[in-house]
Order: sequence, then C-alpha cells, then structure tokens
Amino acid sequence: MTKNVYVIGAGKLGCQIANNLSKEGFNVTIVDLSNEVFNKIQDFSGFTRVADFTNPSALDNFNLDNLSMLIVVTGDDNKNIFIADMCNYMFRIKDIYIRLYDSNKEKLITSENIHSICPFLLSIKYFDSLKIQEKN
Repeated sequence: MTKNVYVIGAGKLGCQIANNLSKEGFNVTIVDLSNEVFNKIQDFSGFTRVADFTNPSALDNFNLDNLSMLIVVTGDDNKNIFIADMCNYMFRIKDIYIRLYDSNKEKLITSENIHSICPFLLSIKYFDSLKIQEKN
C-alpha cells in the first residue's frame, strides 16, 4: 500500500524532504503558496499544489482523510503549529511533523500525533556529541 504524504512548504528543506520521500516510494505532494518555488525541485516524481493550508476551506480540495503523514516546514513557527493543530483536529492524521525554529514553542504542542523538529536543539545535541575538548 502506497503511503500518501503531504509536505507543506517548498523551501530548501521541504523540497529535499519531498525528493527523498519520493525516491523511497512514497506518494508525495508538496504544497506552497507560490508556484514559482517548485522550480527548486529536481527529479521529483510527486505532485505540486498551490494552496494556503492556513485556510480551512482550502483543505476541502485535498484528500487528507487518506494521508499517512503530514510534514509542515514553512518558515513560520506559528503557521506550522496552526496547520498541524488544524489538520490533527479536522482529519486525525496519525503522524504530523513540524519544524520549529524556536524550541520554546514545543510546549504549545498538545497532541501526541504532532512531533516537532527543532534545528537549534539538533545542533546542540550534535555539538555535545563531538566532545570538543579544549586545545592547549
């Protein structure tokens, strides 16, 4: 059974995630506010759609009931949280992943279905793993 995935946000991260998932065999649709941003996608076998996912009525044009995963990586933390919460509430999507620049906003996530990825925290963990020692 093919897994349907939507990636919201066609920036560098969204395009790379969409490319990777598409190559792994997922049925991927990448969504953004502008058609121009889709030019960054190379060797992408999925679909592109122009839509505003912050508008609940726009979601009626998408088949979100059969979605396996939603990935929200716009450049705005508040939008990412809002889209994730709205899609979780309206469609009960099992796995929703969002990027948050501000790791303090993680406490705004109340659903177990919504998983946050914070570049700041990942960077700290990576630097900690390097065990950088003071050079004499």
